[in-house]
Amino acid sequence: MVNYDSDALLDFPKAKDASRPQRINNFIAILRQLTPRFFHEMQLVADYINVIGHENVSSDPSMNVANQKYLALLSDYVCSKNPIELYTLMLGLLNHQLMMGSELEDAYISDLVDKHIA
Repeated sequence: MVNYDSDALLDFPKAKDASRPQRINNFIAILRQLTPRFFHEMQLVADYINVIGHENVSSDPSMNVANQKYLALLSDYVCSKNPIELYTLMLGLLNHQLMMGSELEDAYISDLVDKHIA
């Protein structure tokens, strides 16, 4: 899935060449791309964790690859200095939308992202 997400961003500027507003828009584009499938992906992740055991998540190769690819995606397109914070923010926003039953407004997301990019 992460490779698909990277391919969908080919027309977007990389963080090193992008203005601050463009990097914020890149974050929103990534978030919007993940939103429709997030619930089902989290169900799969929860089922997978039940199989491997919560205590093994941090050492599981599949979990590590997925996390590293999302961190790289955020680093490449949003900010290379704070990818962990941005990943945490992205997962929190995706969960927030899921729990609210609706998408968050771009202006709200922009304000939050702006605080986490250098």
